[in-house]
Amino acid sequence: EKEITGRQRLVTLARNAGMRFMGEDWVQPMVYPSRRSDRELMDKILDMIERKTPAHFEAQVRALLGRPDARPLLPGIACPTLVLCGREDSWSPLAQHEEMAELIPMSRLVALAACGHMSTLEKPAEVSAAMREWLRRKLPAGH
Repeated sequence: EKEITGRQRLVTLARNAGMRFMGEDWVQPMVYPSRRSDRELMDKILDMIERKTPAHFEAQVRALLGRPDARPLLPGIACPTLVLCGREDSWSPLAQHEEMAELIPMSRLVALAACGHMSTLEKPAEVSAAMREWLRRKLPAGH
């Protein structure tokens, strides 16, 4: 119920004040605290948010709130999988990623320190390095 109320508040804010204004509020808990004062980073994120309309955002919120639990499907993933997150992601906490990694048979978890939900923007070099390392790994025999 708290998630529904919070997301609906953001939809209303987007409709009434615009996507960028809503984004200023929405993005605060998503970005690692010390990075929130980085205007270049924050502008990149807000520019990305502003490229969408309140209708797009509302549809995204409906999809997120209505999505089925995919955890039962994770053990059936039969390929190497990288589960990467920001260690301080308050939207999708580390514990959630640890659970996913435990359920996916050939997964590798990478949790980036001093990083929130926007890992590709907050820590692009570290995300790329983790992906390169993961792509270099050899498949187990028989795959």
